[in-house]
Amino acid sequence: MKRTLICTSALVAVGLLAGAGAANAADPVKIGASGAMTGAIGWISEDDGAGQAGADTRSMAIQLDSEIRFRGATTLDNGTEWGVKIEVTTDNAGLSIDEHMMYVENEDSWGRIEIGDEDDASDQFRQLGPFVIGSAITGCSTFSGVTNGTGKLPFVCIGFGGDNTKITYRGPKIAGIQWGVSYIPSMASFTTLGNASRSANDAGEQENVLALGANWSGTAGEASIAVGGGWVSAPAESAGERDENEWHVGVRVSQGPWAVGGSWKNQEAGPPTADDRDVINYRLGLTYRMATTTVGVEYFESTNEELTGQDDVITAYSIAANKSIPGAGISYGAMLRTWDFKDDVSLAAIDNQATEFLIITSVGF
Repeated sequence: MKRTLICTSALVAVGLLAGAGAANAADPVKIGASGAMTGAIGWISEDDGAGQAGADTRSMAIQLDSEIRFRGATTLDNGTEWGVKIEVTTDNAGLSIDEHMMYVENEDSWGRIEIGDEDDASDQFRQLGPFVIGSAITGCSTFSGVTNGTGKLPFVCIGFGGDNTKITYRGPKIAGIQWGVSYIPSMASFTTLGNASRSANDAGEQENVLALGANWSGTAGEASIAVGGGWVSAPAESAGERDENEWHVGVRVSQGPWAVGGSWKNQEAGPPTADDRDVINYRLGLTYRMATTTVGVEYFESTNEELTGQDDVITAYSIAANKSIPGAGISYGAMLRTWDFKDDVSLAAIDNQATEFLIITSVGF
């Protein structure tokens, strides 16, 4: 497999060099900045008696989530575009690089190649269904204040590699269909060509991760349909540890002001465990748009298989409304969400029932 990947990468590089020829850029790369800051004020009510999950917690909390994106590109006279992207997060009053990558593409002919720290192909082609307030209504939730004592994430975002260093190829879009593939040498800190980055046989780590993704968008009568899915294979580095795999699929159907859909994901537990356990997430969403205001409801469930033969189960119901100001990049809304955390052995310090009310405002620039 390693030799195949090396040969494939070499052929891609040779093809790019041959295709570039004596092409010249009409303009140098110019960097532009954009981003957004989102803030949430929350009021949370949960099981907070002695020995319970939410003991010794206050009701109110405030959280900010912000990001600055720097992008730049230039197009050669042969139609090939070269560009870069750097994303900086400013949460907790500290700067950190979230994503950074470079790319070369010609979407009309051969596609796009990305190198760097960016979401993998299975994430880029995902479909989660409709949301009211971005992804904050539940799935991949940025804002939530409830106490989760299960040790399990309420929703593991679609995609596996996160922002690990990788190479991704995306094919051109044909008849509404597009696909891509990503290769991640190691899920550990793989950032240089040096020996430390190339260490192998590390306990609890995965290597030679392969991610595939595809989506399709089209129409059926007056309805617009979007379908996306992916598969990830993440072999364990250390002998005797469990390989990890992931499958997911989602759909969104919209007609007029209505949108309905959802997603399903199955992820096997991997290193450092040596057992085979499944984590299954699914969500359903329904939204209705009225001019600049969107309202909606959602159901979410996560089931984590345990060795006891029982499961840790997390469920959530949400209702939300959000209003945007056209052209200003400003939106504001509110969300009411109830949670139910059930531990496989029903420990009071883990089981929890909670209700939270969030006011969320976002300013884009």
